[in-house]
Amino acid sequence: HLASLRAIPDLLVLRPCDGMEVAECLEIALKTRNRPSALILTRQEVPFLRTCCNQLAKMGGYVIHENENAKCTLIATGSEVGLAFEVNEILGGDTRIVSIPCFELFKEFLAFSDFFFLKGIVSYQEATASIMGQSIIIQKFGTFWFLG
Repeated sequence: HLASLRAIPDLLVLRPCDGMEVAECLEIALKTRNRPSALILTRQEVPFLRTCCNQLAKMGGYVIHENENAKCTLIATGSEVGLAFEVNEILGGDTRIVSIPCFELFKEFLAFSDFFFLKGIVSYQEATASIMGQSIIIQKFGTFWFLG
């Protein structure tokens, strides 16, 4: 169903990873008057990954866990961001984690900036594979590693 929603033109599909992103995504949905929004929430219990609301979701994607010595970047949306933190622990903490609550806003943001990605392996994970989301990563960063 998620891939179907992402295929609808001009629809903002907002998939927050925790309570803080829910608040930010709700604000985006309420303030966006020129196109519809869909707020996709999970029924799973998810960890709180951020403690302050600093409007990072408005870019569509942002670094939620920084590591200057990162060997790869894990990219996730929604409840899979918590899973990315678990993968980070398994890999010894040598990753940077990017949360992408809204691919549509992220794609617009990438049009003029790619400041937070490292060269090397870029991985993308999501419970429901989205062709559009994957193609953004492939086109912009070359290497693609699907963890699903």
